[in-house]
Amino acid sequence: MNCIFSHTELFMLFLLMASLIRENFGSGGCPFKISSLTAKFQSGCSPETWQTLLSAKYDSRLPTQTQNTRGVTFPNEHCSLNLGREYGFLNDEEVKANLRMGSIMGDRMLKEGQYNPVAACEGAGMPNCCKFTEDSDGRFGFDSRECSDVLTTGANIQPLPNSYFSEIFKNETFTHHNYIFNTPSVTNPTHPSYRGAEFRRVGKQVHGKGQSCVEATFETVSNLNEVLPKGLRVGLFDKPGQQFSALVRFAGNKNFTVKDAHDIRIRSMAIKLRMVKGRHIRISGVNSKSQSETAQKAFNYYDFPPFEETKTVDLLNIAIRGPDTPNGIPFNTFVAPNSTAYTPGFLDGVPPAIPIDQITPFHFHPLNYTYGSAAALALGRGAAMKMHFTPCEGELEKLATISQDLQDPEFQFHNLKYSLEEGSFSFCVFIQLQENPCLEPVEDATIRWLTEPRLVAKLTLHQQTVYDYDFYCDNTVYHPYRTLVEHFPLGSIQRSRHPAYGFSQSYRLMINNGIMGDGSMGQTDPNRKRPEFSPVYRCTDT
Repeated sequence: MNCIFSHTELFMLFLLMASLIRENFGSGGCPFKISSLTAKFQSGCSPETWQTLLSAKYDSRLPTQTQNTRGVTFPNEHCSLNLGREYGFLNDEEVKANLRMGSIMGDRMLKEGQYNPVAACEGAGMPNCCKFTEDSDGRFGFDSRECSDVLTTGANIQPLPNSYFSEIFKNETFTHHNYIFNTPSVTNPTHPSYRGAEFRRVGKQVHGKGQSCVEATFETVSNLNEVLPKGLRVGLFDKPGQQFSALVRFAGNKNFTVKDAHDIRIRSMAIKLRMVKGRHIRISGVNSKSQSETAQKAFNYYDFPPFEETKTVDLLNIAIRGPDTPNGIPFNTFVAPNSTAYTPGFLDGVPPAIPIDQITPFHFHPLNYTYGSAAALALGRGAAMKMHFTPCEGELEKLATISQDLQDPEFQFHNLKYSLEEGSFSFCVFIQLQENPCLEPVEDATIRWLTEPRLVAKLTLHQQTVYDYDFYCDNTVYHPYRTLVEHFPLGSIQRSRHPAYGFSQSYRLMINNGIMGDGSMGQTDPNRKRPEFSPVYRCTDT
């Protein structure tokens, strides 16, 4: 039977009618449905509504029954869920929470703040230079004594510079220039218009303190046909021995960290694969109707277009607790189960919703971590996976000679530079399959999947010159939905990222760079060679 709308899409029409009418449906606004996941973004749609349309379209393509690698069919009498399917995208509370998170993340760039790592440790749940504690009632607390000597050495309160960005870099050689990032804050709003206002350069709103961007190669294993069944060899994993050039960005967690010792647990490894053929999902822009009144005035009601990149796939990973044994099962989880629970924690600071023994351990070297997707990705229709990157066997021996000086504000960068200028380093890439959607849910990112990791690829960081964190690296734009249709991001945490990344990237690049001569906002084109000259800036407490 052929229908114009699927049952899911009809249900969605009912739930989203009011929202879509507000977005001027029928008058050049937002449509009730999209024709495909590769359809061009409609500028009348808000980011969170575009995300809902993508999820609805993806859901309409899925089979009514799915089968895991053991031949078990879902849904069944023991589990009413389906493999590779989202179940929360029609939740109106979640949609509103996602818009709130994205909008507030963006607005915080329009306000001044100050750097205070002590308060960040004691007053919020961001695990910087502090250990988690737990009392007999299971309540979380914080203990910053392990870094007390660092916390008292001059970086506790760091005011922002008051100069124009152009004046800061006036007559500079840019060779080893130190620069203090803006910090998001809910206080001290700046001028209502960005034109001529004293905006400072702002960092990425998540994982803002970067160490460097380095070159790498992503290659699928030669025995991929033995590792994955035929039906799961799709997208990046459709054939063995396939290679992609990659740009890898290493960073801490917070955008306002001055010293690495204040940003020791949550880290990121963002991978940008170049020239990937296939069907690419189209991400959203940020129209003026979605913006707060403050942002509308600041940007003169500008409709931000989506940041399109040709044949690029982004793989966003955070540092996770690695497996207890080689090639074992990692703790590939997130700090909150879903976006409605994550939003207040991310914006206001609350302890994580995972056990203390699953918190990422601290290492002095960014290559000493296991990095994971935390949330799920599709692996073709009716299948899901989680991905993680762990140092291959024998690779950690290369990290024997490293700096362990907490007083060094850039020890992560210095260790990364030392290692990669001495030789290459490889991460083994594993995926875990969703075999039972009730035991390996996509809608609760705090639940650890216990399915067997499968080695599917290797990420090799080449021996190379490791550059200081510069404009080339900071102007990169990573996005979880910049990927292939076969790897559609799944679950509430993923859905929250779509508007969050859209707002923060758009505001950041406009504030930092404005509209360039080529019509862009200065975002890095990953398919172009790194320029010979790129200004360098570093967070510093001097």
